Amino acid sequence: MTQGHVDRSLLRIVEDAERTLNRWKYAVAENGGLWIRPSGPRLNTKELGGFLRLLTDVFAEDPPTEIVFNMSAVKYLGPNWTLALALFIDFAQRLNVPCHIDGIHGQPAAVANLYNRSPQVRALVNSACDGALLESARQSA
Repeated sequence: MTQGHVDRSLLRIVEDAERTLNRWKYAVAENGGLWIRPSGPRLNTKELGGFLRLLTDVFAEDPPTEIVFNMSAVKYLGPNWTLALALFIDFAQRLNVPCHIDGIHGQPAAVANLYNRSPQVRALVNSACDGALLESARQSA
């Protein structure tokens, strides 16, 4: 491989990472909680997986006290919506902190309802989350 090819490959990786990060809003609350909102209207599993891997690496040593994913801007999880739920569950288990999904509607809500018998999905979607965290995030977003 030539130096120019390596530089272009690295540049493409950095541009992809920037594009992914630009599609997410996030805020940190005083209590150490993290509020995250993906822009919509679509959220695909490749993008979600990449973002969650990045967060897992960043917070491996010092995770937030809780994480709230606000999905109010997302109307469609696809194409592998079952994988999206699995990614959220795996992420919550890896960090071992309370994770919640707030503001789901439309197709994402239908997906969650379909799997609501799963204790992991119920914990993700139906758990009461810290109102102060959400309020703080809404003000800063």
